[in-house]
Amino acid sequence: VDREGYDAITAAIAAGGAGTVDPDRCDAILWFSDIAGFSACSRSRSPSEIAKIIRALMDIQADVIRGAEGEVDKFMGDGLMAFWRVPDDDRRNRLIPRAVAAAIEVSERIREFAAASDLPIDIRIGLHCGPAVIGDFGGGDRIAFTVIGETVNAASRYEQARQCAEGRALGRVRLSAAFHDLLSDERLKGRFESERRSISDKHGVVYPVHTLIDGENR
Repeated sequence: VDREGYDAITAAIAAGGAGTVDPDRCDAILWFSDIAGFSACSRSRSPSEIAKIIRALMDIQADVIRGAEGEVDKFMGDGLMAFWRVPDDDRRNRLIPRAVAAAIEVSERIREFAAASDLPIDIRIGLHCGPAVIGDFGGGDRIAFTVIGETVNAASRYEQARQCAEGRALGRVRLSAAFHDLLSDERLKGRFESERRSISDKHGVVYPVHTLIDGENR
């Protein structure tokens, strides 16, 4: 299939359609998000209350991501993984700004929801772009349409970090240095620190990051 045909097929599979599709290797934008403080917030609430809050938080994110042409890969408790397939320069140039704008919008809408609901929660969002393999990796009758590869593993690190290696808090939205370099929209780029900070994982691997300027990470 051509690229547009592949997108149509993969979207159908992701939505629960029948059939299979060969995995595709190309560049992808990866989104990882997590609700900060949710575990503590949920301790004093009933299961039905927790479910209602989670659904509202996931709906906010899913609606914005899909409106920006992204695909929600999976919900993971109070976390979410999404992606945009960007196999060529045209789509990369068009969708990178859309993904960034979506992340900023989600961060603002979650903050507003938390304030209106008197919930002591926040959100962390990490964005990264690089080569990945996209396809159905399920077994038997189970469809498991997802994205795999080192780019996915690296993308999750940007969301997980609480602070940078220099000991300062990070903003709600974090861009990998590679992703930041690909962002050509100067208005959006101006929302992020030009300074390149660094984070590291438990293995000591260092990841350069640019963080959203949102009033609390200066």
